[in-house]
Amino acid sequence: MERREFLYRPHIKWFQYGLVVFLALGSVLPNAVTAVARATAGGDFLSPAASALFFGLMTLVMFWLFRTMASTRVIVDTEGIRYLNNTKDFRVPYSEIESLKFSSIPYVGGWLKIKSHHPDIRLTVVLEELDELVLLLKQGLDAAENQSAYQRKKLFRFYKTAGIAAHSWNRLYRHFFTLAVASLLFAVLGIAAMVFLFASSAQGPALGLLLAAIGLTVAPGFSYVIGEVMAMIEFVRGCDEVDFVIPAADESKALRYYTIGFGIYAGLITAVSTTLFLLG
Repeated sequence: MERREFLYRPHIKWFQYGLVVFLALGSVLPNAVTAVARATAGGDFLSPAASALFFGLMTLVMFWLFRTMASTRVIVDTEGIRYLNNTKDFRVPYSEIESLKFSSIPYVGGWLKIKSHHPDIRLTVVLEELDELVLLLKQGLDAAENQSAYQRKKLFRFYKTAGIAAHSWNRLYRHFFTLAVASLLFAVLGIAAMVFLFASSAQGPALGLLLAAIGLTVAPGFSYVIGEVMAMIEFVRGCDEVDFVIPAADESKALRYYTIGFGIYAGLITAVSTTLFLLG
C-alpha cells in the first residue's frame, strides 16, 4: 500500500475567513455600534450588546471549527492511519482500531468515526477522496486481520455515499465557474422578464407567465440538481457489494447529465406555466 495523504477541500479554508467577515459585518459590528450609540444617548444598550456578544462568540466557534478542518491531514500507509490538525497529532495502527462507526444519510453525506484507545477520528465526506481512504482503511484492517472492527454491509453503504460525494464535489469544482455565470445570466433574464410583466399590465401578470419568469431565474440551479440525481442513480447501478467495488468517475458524462437536467426542468416549467396560463 502506498502512502496517501488526504486533506479537506479548499472551500473549507475559504469559509473560515468568509464566515468570520460575514458574521462580523452582518451581526457583530451593527449591534456593537447600536449598543455604543444607545449608551452614549443614555438609553438601554444591554440588548444590542448581548446580541453582539452572542454573534461574536458564534463567530469564534465557527472559525475554530473550520480552522480545525482546514488544518486537518490524514495520512494512510501500510502500518496504520495518522491524524494531524492544529491541536492533535497521533497515529493509530490498524490492529488497534476498535470499530468503525457511520453517521450518514445514504447517498447524501455524513461522516466516518474511527474508534480506538486514541481520541476518536471523525472524517466527513468533505474530505477529498474519502472513498479512496475508506477502501485503503478496509485493506489495512484486512491485512492486519482486524475485520471485526467493521461490518462489511455498513462499510460498503458508507463507501458508496463517500464515492457519490467525492464525484459530486469534483464535478462542482470543475464546473463551478460555468454554473455561476449561467446562474447570474439566467437571474438577470428572469428578473428582467418579471419587471417587464409587471410594467406591462396594470392588473399584474398572469400567474403562468410569472411562474415562467421565476423558473427562468433559477433554471441553472435546478438543472444542476436534476443532473446530479441522474449521476447518482447511474453510480449506484454500477456498485458491486460482493466485490466491494464502486464505479470510477466518468467526467465526460457530466455535461450530458446537466443538459438532460435542463431539458427536464424546462419541460416541467413550460408544462406547468402553460397549464396555469390556459386555466387563468
